[in-house]
Amino acid sequence: ARQRVVGVALVSVVLFFARNSPTVLDHLDSLLDRAQGARGINQVSRYLIGNFRPVASETSAPIRLRVASGAIPAGLSAAIVRIGPNPIAEHGHTKLYHWFDGHGMVHVCRIKGDTGVANYSSHWLRTPRYEHERALRRDYFPTVGELVGPLGLLRVLLDIGGAKARAYIPDLLRLGQANTAVLSWAGRVLALHEASLPFELSLRDDGSVASLGYSSLGGEVDAPLSAHARVDASTDELMLGGYALQPGSPAMKWGTLAPADLDGPPGSEGNFRTASNLSTRPFAHDFAFTAACVLLLDLSVQFTPEGILDEGRVFSFATEHVPRIGLGRRGVPPSEAVEVLWVPVERPIAAVHVLNAWDGEAGEVWLWLPAGESFDLQLRGGANFFAMTEIRIDANTNSASVRRVQSEATAAEGLLNVEFPKVHADFQGRFAMFGFASVAAAAEGSFSGVTKWRIEPGRGGLLSHTSYGAGRAGGDLALCAKPARAGAHASDGSDAVWVLVWIYDEASDASELLVLDGEATGEALPEVARLVLDGGRVPFGFHSTCIPEAELQRHIAASEARAARAAAAEDPAA
Repeated sequence: ARQRVVGVALVSVVLFFARNSPTVLDHLDSLLDRAQGARGINQVSRYLIGNFRPVASETSAPIRLRVASGAIPAGLSAAIVRIGPNPIAEHGHTKLYHWFDGHGMVHVCRIKGDTGVANYSSHWLRTPRYEHERALRRDYFPTVGELVGPLGLLRVLLDIGGAKARAYIPDLLRLGQANTAVLSWAGRVLALHEASLPFELSLRDDGSVASLGYSSLGGEVDAPLSAHARVDASTDELMLGGYALQPGSPAMKWGTLAPADLDGPPGSEGNFRTASNLSTRPFAHDFAFTAACVLLLDLSVQFTPEGILDEGRVFSFATEHVPRIGLGRRGVPPSEAVEVLWVPVERPIAAVHVLNAWDGEAGEVWLWLPAGESFDLQLRGGANFFAMTEIRIDANTNSASVRRVQSEATAAEGLLNVEFPKVHADFQGRFAMFGFASVAAAAEGSFSGVTKWRIEPGRGGLLSHTSYGAGRAGGDLALCAKPARAGAHASDGSDAVWVLVWIYDEASDASELLVLDGEATGEALPEVARLVLDGGRVPFGFHSTCIPEAELQRHIAASEARAARAAAAEDPAA
C-alpha cells in the first residue's frame, strides 16, 4: 500500500510538470490506461458485445431493405435517422469504455412510400475527434469510462485528458463525439451531443450522408447544447437548453432561436440565456417547453465529482437536494433579462427524458415524463427504473406535485420501466392526447417493447403495450406523421403516426426496421411492415428521428444552395 501511495505521488509530480508536453502526457495517459486494466475490462463490457458491439465499417452505397412482411404504406416517405456510439473496433479499445464514448454514427433508412422501396446507409460523423483518432490509428481522447477510481480522479485533478485534447482541438466545444440525437430544423440537420456545439450533416435523396462540421448556428450558440434541443412546430423556433460542468462556466443556459437568427449578425446573451438563481450543476440532459415558457430541470441527479471514487458515479441521486423546475418566460426580447422562476418539487425525483409539457389554467403547467427514485450513470441494471409520471406545476403557490401515472394497483402486468418517450412532433409544447415510450429490457440501453399512453391531466394511463418478442430488442422510436387521419376513434390526431423502431434479432444477429400503426386502439400496436437488413446490423444506440419528405426536400435544396454559395466564395470567377 505504501508503494502505491508513493507511486501515485511520484506520478502526480511528474504529471504536474509535464502538463505542457502532449507527448509526455500521452505516454503517461497510456500508463494509466494499462494501470486501470482497460483492455481486460473492455473485453467483458456489455457495451462492446452482443448488439452493443460496434460495426466495423460504414456503408459505401445504400443497401436496399427486404420487405419481409406487410408493405410500406404509400403515405410513408421520409428519412428515419438513428444515431449512436460506434467506436473504431480496430483500435483495440485501449481506453476504459463507457457506452457514451463511441464516435457518432448515423444509420439512415430512406423510405419512399410511392415506390415501396427502403434503402439503408450508415456514416461515421467526421468530427475533429474522429479524424484525429483515425489519423493516429488508436484511441487518444479522454473518455467517460476512465473516470473511475483513484486513477480516474487523478486524471481529473491534473487535467490529463483536457490538456491532451487542447493540443489538437483548442476549442473544447468541438471535442465531442456527436453521437446522441439528430434534429432537423430550418433546412439543417444537426447531430447533438451533451458537451458540444451541434454538428451539421447533409442528407442526400438516396439516404447517404456527408459530414459538414460543427456549427455555432450563426454565432448564436456559445456553450454546450443539450442533446434535446426541440422545435416548436407552431412558431418554427428552435428551443435551446444546455448545461456545463466546468468551473466558471454557466451551469445551465436556455433560449430560443428563429430561422432568421441564422443569417443575421451574431447573437447576444438574450438568445441563449444563462439560467438565473442556480447554484448547483444538475444533470440537465433534457428540458421542455410550452407556448408560454421553457421548463428547466434541476432535479435530484446532481454533479458529484467525488463520485469518481464511488465506482464512477460522477452524477448521483442527491436526496438532500431540493429538486426544482425552472420556468423561463418565452417571447422576451433578447435585450431584456429574464428571471427564471424556480418551483420546488414535493419529493426527490430523477428524470432523463421528457415526454411533453403544456400550459393549463393561469399559472399552471403540466409535465409528463418517465421518472424514478434512483440513478446510475454507469447503467448498472435495476438502478434506473423510471415509471411514467405527471408533475403539476403551480406558479401561483410556487409548488409542484408528483403523480405516478401507472400505479401498482392498476398495473396488471407489473409496473413498466419506460424511457425514450415520444410525442407527435406537431404537439410538442401543447396538449396532446397520446404519447409513446419504450419499455426497458433487462440490459440497460435496449428495449423489449413500446407503450402507448393516454394523456389527461390528473388522470390518463397506459393504453397498450406491444412486445417485440423473445430474443428481440429495440431502441428509440421514430414517429412519422400520417398524411391523413386513418382511425375512426375520437382523437386530436396526436396518435396519427407510424411508429418505427430498429429491432435486433438475436437468433439471426441481424437488424430490421419495424413499422407499427400508432393509431390502433387495441392492446398492442399492429405491425404494418417489417424491413430486414439482410446480413447487416444496426447496433443499439441512442435517439431516432423522422424527417418527413417535404422537410427532407427543403433540407436537400438548402444544402445544395449553401454548397453553391461556398464554392462561389472560394472561386469568384465561378
